[in-house]
Amino acid sequence: MVETPFLLEQALACLIQNAIQALDRDCAGKGPRKAISVVATDDRITVANPGDPIPAELRALINESTTPDSFERRALKLVRSAGIRPGIGLVEAYTIASQCYGGLRIEEDSPAVSILLRRRSWSRSRFLSTVRPRRRVVVSGGVDNP
Repeated sequence: MVETPFLLEQALACLIQNAIQALDRDCAGKGPRKAISVVATDDRITVANPGDPIPAELRALINESTTPDSFERRALKLVRSAGIRPGIGLVEAYTIASQCYGGLRIEEDSPAVSILLRRRSWSRSRFLSTVRPRRRVVVSGGVDNP
């Protein structure tokens, strides 16, 4: 069961949009795009694409920030640098996932981002929806190349 499913939908939309933009860069916007996968299990929903791994700076920002303040300090440091910068979609997905769910995690050496789901009881919320385990969805009309 997932509390506030509309916020989960917004976080997923941010991650899927980021994946689409990454694949558009890979194919120079001419297509066809490779497939984006969205996999839901009991404890997470993962968005992945077959592109390059997410840069270490962004992975550290997401995986090593333990509070909103630490995330803000780390994000501002990246934004003020000349290197890799977090986009608004990643920041929004992180904020929603860390405040409403179990957080956001980026897999090492992979272009996969997961929203971690906390288990909640029925008594904690009246607004619950079901996430079906192990369901793969292909997004963006892409071509799934092995």
